[in-house]
Amino acid sequence: RLRCCWSHRARTASSAAAACQPGYYNLALDPGNGNSLVYKITVSPSAGPLTVVPIIGSLGDNIVRIGGVPVTKMSGLSYDPTTGTAWGVTNGGNFPNRLIRFPIGDPNVAAASAVIAPGCLTVLNLSDIERDPATGRYFAINSSNTVAANNRIVMINVGGAPTVTCLPNPVPLGVNLRGLTFDCNGRLFVMRMTGPNGRVYNADKVTGL
Repeated sequence: RLRCCWSHRARTASSAAAACQPGYYNLALDPGNGNSLVYKITVSPSAGPLTVVPIIGSLGDNIVRIGGVPVTKMSGLSYDPTTGTAWGVTNGGNFPNRLIRFPIGDPNVAAASAVIAPGCLTVLNLSDIERDPATGRYFAINSSNTVAANNRIVMINVGGAPTVTCLPNPVPLGVNLRGLTFDCNGRLFVMRMTGPNGRVYNADKVTGL
């Protein structure tokens, strides 16, 4: 699953906001081996039809690789149009709890950094990294089915040693958040899943409510 949304990203909180753009990048997982695949999608989903094109890297495919090794089970992808850098997160696979980066034109040459979670989290389970176009900060979901304090929206510092900052209010257990994204004005949205059904909510970027 997993996608990168219309509001494209900047690498740090101090980066200038980048305008929404008429295309976006998508992360898909191979259901057989868990390899992480990158595609570019153009044309608005509301207008259609969509054009989906794999981003072929220097090794001849669109698999995110570190030192030639495919990265499995990435759980989010974002993009900085000011530098051409893609940013991703993992919560499992062969490079667990990593911040992944690569030039958007070559997913075959990725690098990874371990994510540091200070006292606000006891278990890292990151997904859906996205950039706030109004501030340049990166947000993500940290999901938990067992510890309420771990079930929340977080900010990720992608500069230097990647660190997680929790928004103050956790989400109650049983509220399964998916699909965090921003609109072009910097409003934060998440989807709450209940079985096969979902509802979209506007979330506060400061409180997490």
